[in-house]
Formats: sequence, C-alpha cells, structure tokens
Amino acid sequence: MGMENLFTGVLILDNTALLKVSKDKMEAYVLPNGDFPLPVERWDEVVSAIGVHGIINGVLVDPEPFNGKGWIVAKGTNPEDGRNASIELSDSVRHQIFEKEKELSFYTKNIRLNDVFINVQQGFDIAQKIPATQGIPGKNIFKEDLPAKPGKDALIKAGKGVHVSDDGLRIIADVSGRIMTDDSGKLSVLDIVEFSGQIYKKTTGNVIFRGKQLTIRGDILEEAKLTCAGNLTVEGNIEEGALVECAGKVTVSAIIRGQKTVVRAGAGLHCKVVEYASLDVAGDIVIGDNSLDAELKTTGSITATSGKGIISGGHAIAHHTITANQFGLPAASSTVIWTGYNPELTRQHEESVKNLEEKSAKILEVKAGIKKVERMQQICPDDPHHELIKIKLKNAIMSLATEMAELRDRIEKIEHKMAELDHAHVIVMKDAYPGVTIRIGNVSLDIKSAISKAKFSYYKGSVIMAPM
Repeated sequence: MGMENLFTGVLILDNTALLKVSKDKMEAYVLPNGDFPLPVERWDEVVSAIGVHGIINGVLVDPEPFNGKGWIVAKGTNPEDGRNASIELSDSVRHQIFEKEKELSFYTKNIRLNDVFINVQQGFDIAQKIPATQGIPGKNIFKEDLPAKPGKDALIKAGKGVHVSDDGLRIIADVSGRIMTDDSGKLSVLDIVEFSGQIYKKTTGNVIFRGKQLTIRGDILEEAKLTCAGNLTVEGNIEEGALVECAGKVTVSAIIRGQKTVVRAGAGLHCKVVEYASLDVAGDIVIGDNSLDAELKTTGSITATSGKGIISGGHAIAHHTITANQFGLPAASSTVIWTGYNPELTRQHEESVKNLEEKSAKILEVKAGIKKVERMQQICPDDPHHELIKIKLKNAIMSLATEMAELRDRIEKIEHKMAELDHAHVIVMKDAYPGVTIRIGNVSLDIKSAISKAKFSYYKGSVIMAPM
C-alpha cells in the first residue's frame, strides 16, 4: 500500500478505524470510522496495525487525544539545528565590563567597549571562538533520518597588538593595553592610545590604562581617577578632586588645580600651571608658567623659568635644585622652598627618631617596675622571686640602652648624609619676596626684604646667598 494512501487514510481494526499520516511524516493518527469513539482497550491492536504499515519510530506508550475522537499514536523526532560559531570575550574582560557597568549604572545603561577603558595584560586571552556544532539529526515515524542544519562558522578577526592562537580559537594580547574594536568586529589591544573626550566619572568612570602612552585630548574632570602604567599626556586641565597616578611621565598642557587634586608621577612632570593641587613626583617637575599655593614634592629638581616662572604660596620640596624666575609675591605670601629633601633618608630619620623615643619611654616604664619590685622586697624581704624579677628588669634596661645607642649612631649618620647638600641650591632668576622661606636640608633662611638674581646654597650649617 503506497504512502499516498496513508496520507489520505487506510482502514484498520476490522474497518472500525482510520490510520492517517501527516504530510511531513512526523505524526500518525487513528480516527474512528464511524460515530463511535475508539475503545482504549484495543490500543495493543493499534500498535500492531500501524507497525504493519511501517510506523515503527516514536510510537507512544499512551495515545494522546486528537480532535475529540481520535488519537495521536506516533510522533517523530525533529532535528536540532547546529549552533552558529561565536566570538566571546574572555572571562576577565567580561568581568571588567560587568564592573564598569555597575560603576556607571547610575548614569548610563548602554556601555560600549570603545567608550570605556578595558585593559588586558600581554600574553592574556581577550576573546575565544566557540566553534559551530553540526546539530542532531531527527527521525520521522518511519525511522527515516532527518538531517540537521549545521551551524555557520564565524571568522575570528585579529587587529593590532594581538594574534590568533595556533588552533584558531583564541585571540591573545601581544602587548599590555586597552582593548578596542572596529565596525567589523576586529579586536585590537593598543599600548599607545589617544582618547578624544573628557575623563569623567559619569561617562568613562575611573580609568586604568596598562599601556605605554595615553593621550587625553580633553580634561580630567572633577573627582575622576586615572591610573596609567606608562606615560600620560593631558591636552587640557586636571580639575578639582581628580586623582592621577602614573608610573611614567605626566605632561599637562594647561592647568592642574584644586585643593583635593593629587597627581603622582614616576618619571617627571611638566605642566603649564599648578593651582592649589598636590604633586608627588619621582624625577623633575617643570612648571611652564606659575605655581600658586600648591604642594610640590619631587626626588629631582623643580624648574619654573618659562612664561611668568612664578612659585608662590604652598611648598616646593625637591632633592636637587629649585629654580624659578620669581619666588613669592610682593604681597608677601607664605612660601616654603625646600631643597636637599631626600624622601628615603627623611623616612629613615623619622622612623629612627620615633623608635628612639619609644625605647626611651620603655626604659622609664622598666625603671618604674624596678621601684615597684623594691617596695615589694621591703614588704617581703625573704621572697627570692623579687630579686630575680629585679635582675631581669635591669638586664632589660641594659639591652634598651644598647639599642638606643645604636639608634643615636644611626640618626647621626643619617643626619650627616642629609647634610651632604652640594647638589641642593635655590636659584632666583629674577626676584624673591618677603614671606619666602629658603630651606636647604634642615636649616632655613627667611627672606626679610625683596632680593633679585641670587643663588642660595648650604655652607657649614647655614643657608648662604650669593648674587648672580
């Protein structure tokens, strides 16, 4: 009997029922041939009857109702199409994006990779390819195979600063830096980045950059935080409350300002103007115009000889020479210029002095303990333990005294090194005004009247001035 007859229906069960098959061969139905419903007790006969007609796959254990009178007696299995290949960012990258979304969730709901700074270290994966699958074939009720549609492949696209692994499944960073993508979906890692726009907590969030050079073509705005592993150039201002920490050199073309603004640089700093801000620099500080009420500290030198070349107010502290056109203002602003500053020696000196004070206080405590023991001896002269305790306390005093002597010797040596100030000078290219204090090492000199073109140096425990 042909398949076409099964599509239209064939009689079974002594002509009391009609067997039909769906056009796609995925379902078989048994319908009553007449007005009476099919008795469930004849189900075993139904299974035998449909098997005669080749329906051997997906036969149901219990029939399902169909159109109120008939049964669905068999169901084929549909094929499952394969999953398309996909390119997915690595777990660490997705975690950074997730954290950035949390950080900016109050301000924006749409985070794009190129709008924020997502970093990767050299040698780390930034993305991986999830291969396509072939799918799972199905079978119709006649147990004929139904092919699955295989998933489509995806092209893994590598841009600058990355390469594709030998197995073609991973994109690996060749450099440390910022992850970027272009319109085609090509991923790159850039260690030299130019960012056009503002660094702002509401748009970029806090910025971390692990590459060689970051250029900001805009401002670092209020309360923004930026950490840079290389050099940083800001073609704008650094505003109130910003925190900038850079392992390399910092160059700011305009103003660093704000009493809560802090900039730390590991290889020098150059800016046009500093107002009220704090700079902490390893290397030299170069001021292109003026510094007003700022806190400048560096292990190198400080120079302000371009433009106005004024250092007025606040503190300018350097290990080497401090040079400016003008120190202070005619209105007598309080300005401290301190050269010969060595942060490591200063730390060692402060630590040693603190230890000496603590041991001195400890000796007083031990001496008080000895007096207490002596009073106990008067009350109980026959108790031998009191004398043993007294001996231990006296030994402790001797030990503390030895340690204090060593600390005094250490402090003397540190102070001797701190007094080696041949490299430490303050150079006034034009004018210095009353209110300015010149400090070299641990000695200082207050400017009482305006002076012009002078060089201050350390000599035999004093700050001396020589005309230029």
